[in-house]
Amino acid sequence: MYIVNPDTPADTIAKLNEAVGKLIEKEGGTVVRMDDVGIRRLAYPIQKKEDGYYVLFEIDGSGQEIAELEPQLEAGAEPEVVGETPAAGEGEGGEE
Repeated sequence: MYIVNPDTPADTIAKLNEAVGKLIEKEGGTVVRMDDVGIRRLAYPIQKKEDGYYVLFEIDGSGQEIAELEPQLEAGAEPEVVGETPAAGEGEGGEE
């Protein structure tokens, strides 16, 4: 799951979701489900924002996909991303 700045245009979010999906597949994973949750209240402010646009990816893979994705999201390679949370079962090959 990652959280995007709620002011980000819908077409930019769609492009980001596509890029994340391609990276997952490039690393050998499969996107089982992508849930565009939408704008929700954050548990605490991030970058002075009270709300965030949530996107959930359910992935079938080895965990390498997340290892490749996390540094890019954390480093701000995608400036729209304000936060990310590890998936349930991470560290167990991505399975729950």
